[in-house]
Amino acid sequence: GAAAVLALSQREAAAFVALGVKPQCVHPIRMGVQLQLPVSPAELDPVGFRRERGIEGPVVAFVGANTYDKGAFTLIHSIVQLNLEGLAVNLVCAGPQSQGLMDYLRQQPQQVQTVARDRITVLGVVDEVTKHRLLAACNLLALPSQVDTFGIVFLEAWLHGKAVIGANAGGIPEVVEHERNGLLVPFGESAALAAAIRRLLREPSLATRLGDAGRSAVQHHSWDATYQTLLGIYHRVLAGTA
Repeated sequence: GAAAVLALSQREAAAFVALGVKPQCVHPIRMGVQLQLPVSPAELDPVGFRRERGIEGPVVAFVGANTYDKGAFTLIHSIVQLNLEGLAVNLVCAGPQSQGLMDYLRQQPQQVQTVARDRITVLGVVDEVTKHRLLAACNLLALPSQVDTFGIVFLEAWLHGKAVIGANAGGIPEVVEHERNGLLVPFGESAALAAAIRRLLREPSLATRLGDAGRSAVQHHSWDATYQTLLGIYHRVLAGTA
């Protein structure tokens, strides 16, 4: 019965229509970011971020709820696989529900727990400064989620020119374009995710190209643009034309 329903992607818009919402009432609206970083270059200090946490070598960042549906559990197995193959790589997770992730790790075989102890850092909920310090310090961001209708953290990683990996699920493929500004992998497939991480770490020119494309793409995702779209929908609703 709503005059307007906002959808964060075309896939979500189609889902609303499939549930019975009138197509003319559904309005896709892109999310955005503040294009000016809230952290000064001096505060970012990526070298200091790694030193403070005793991290050496490549870093994969995960920012989001530390749950299965967000892809955190799959990402853990990918990182473990890569380390067991001899590619030393670290994972730093930031976000809520970290206790569930820690409980999951304690249920894994000893080999997995050993790699996790040395190579996986779970920060829990962090402030904006810490989040952006992590994004500045990492080699790439991975959010292999099946429940995101958009994924603002991809935009935040692109502000730092970082390559990203997402799952080919939900609304993520409308944000991350495979081989253009990031890589997409099937949700829940740790081997495919590990291969994507390995590829970006072994092909720094590819990571740089994807990160640069992302930095260009994020310029079209400002909050100001989102606000203008939203205000336009409000005006049409009030005028009875939505």
